Amino acid sequence: MSKTKDVYGGLGLSWGGNVILPLEQAHKVQEIFARYAVGFGDAYRPDEPNIKYVKDYGVPDVCVTEYPAYDCTGMTAKQIEEWEQAVRHSEGNTFLTPQEFMAMRSDNNE
Repeated sequence: MSKTKDVYGGLGLSWGGNVILPLEQAHKVQEIFARYAVGFGDAYRPDEPNIKYVKDYGVPDVCVTEYPAYDCTGMTAKQIEEWEQAVRHSEGNTFLTPQEFMAMRSDNNE
């Protein structure tokens, strides 16, 4: 099956860690988190080593989503940010694809 016909699940893993998986796999990851995951953190201490601790973990929801039309894989975070800014300032659907944007900037020829 092509990516456009498969059913995908999105998991929001916080701090920009959003992922898309085939729906069945997304639910398996969700199940693993529900059974085994605990959160963790560090209590900051300015003059001593930080203290690590565990806490409750909120299992992320799985939402059914379409596979995105634009592919920024292989781009750096800075390149994606610059492409997003160009899209933000465009009108209608008159923006470059990520690949066209990179080719125009010659960033992929370095």
